[in-house]
Amino acid sequence: MKTAAERLEHIRSTRDQGELTLALSDPSHLVVEAAAKRLTDEGAATALLQSYLRLHEAAPRADPGCWARMAVIEAMSRLQSPRAEQAAKLAMDTVQVERVGTGLVDTATGLRAAAARAIGALGDLGGTAVLAVKLAYPGQELGEVLAECMDALAALKDERIVGILNPWLKYGNPYLVSVAATAMAQGAGKAALQALVASVPGAVADAREAVVYAIASVRSEETRAALQSLAESEDQVVSKAAKSMLGAVG
Repeated sequence: MKTAAERLEHIRSTRDQGELTLALSDPSHLVVEAAAKRLTDEGAATALLQSYLRLHEAAPRADPGCWARMAVIEAMSRLQSPRAEQAAKLAMDTVQVERVGTGLVDTATGLRAAAARAIGALGDLGGTAVLAVKLAYPGQELGEVLAECMDALAALKDERIVGILNPWLKYGNPYLVSVAATAMAQGAGKAALQALVASVPGAVADAREAVVYAIASVRSEETRAALQSLAESEDQVVSKAAKSMLGAVG
């Protein structure tokens, strides 16, 4: 029987989709990761889900660092697998604390981010609820994962994004306020305009300019009027940003 290293070398060199699909059940997480990254067969949906569930149940021993599960999630998303949402829901709730160097680290951060991207890419509005729960109860979640959730909501084009992200416009982190504003504008367009405009005065100072730019990106007859109003703001940053965008909206 070939060693794990030999199997990995073979998988990294083959394009045989049958072999790659079979490799998803390999005991080595490195082989599974390599196979998932090379899969192009849409018929591998069931094998991908089974691989994910197996790794999930036996983690962290079966998948240290979560790299194999991340590759499987990304493959399911890339192949538009109808089974991807089941894996993504599990991934969004996964926390895997492992020793890295001299400390303990949650190594599932990238997995959760990949799950959010997958939900957005799949375009199923059922994913809105999964993302909404994560954003309503973020706990100690890292900003990069929360930002991926916001971007995924924008990709779904679900107007419920306004209610979900509106509280984030009052958040104290300028980066996340900016991401939330941009996602609302992209995901809901005109339906987000009123909430975005209303949020500007109370937004954390370093994010107000980004909120104005998000407003300017909304294609609506009301956008110009909103920018004209903001151009009269006593906040010089807001006023300058609004004036600079008035020419762009025509």
